[in-house]
Amino acid sequence: MIGEFERILKPGGLLLISSPDREIITDKAHLKNKFHINELSKKEFVALLQKHFNIEGIYAQDKFNENKQPRYRRAIKNAISTVDVFQLRPKIVGMLGLTSVVHKHFSSAEETPIEQVEIDSPNDFFVLIGVCRKN
Repeated sequence: MIGEFERILKPGGLLLISSPDREIITDKAHLKNKFHINELSKKEFVALLQKHFNIEGIYAQDKFNENKQPRYRRAIKNAISTVDVFQLRPKIVGMLGLTSVVHKHFSSAEETPIEQVEIDSPNDFFVLIGVCRKN
C-alpha cells in the first residue's frame, strides 16, 4: 500500500497517514483491534515511511493512561466481551446514545489533541500520524 502511495504521488506530494501503535493497543491496553490485519509499532511505522518518503513530522493522538482504567473496569469490560457472543454491545450502546459515557468510563485513552512527537522517542499514544513528502 505504501509503495502505491509513493507511485501515485507527484514529486513533492504530501502524504498524511495514520496507524494504530501495536505496542500500545495490543500490548499495553490489551485491546483487540478488529479493523487492522497488521499492526505496526512506532519503530516499524517510522521505518516503513522512511523507506519510501521524507518524513516531515510524526504526530500522535489519544495518549495511553494506564491509571485511567482501573482493574475493576478492565474486569467488567472483559466480562461483557465474554458474555456478548453476538457482539450486540456496540449496537445497544449506540441506540441508547451512551457512546460518550462508555468511552469516558471504560477507555484507557485520554482525549488529547494531536501533538508532534520525536521520531526516536518512546511512544505512549494509540494513534501515530505520519506527515511525509515524496522526493
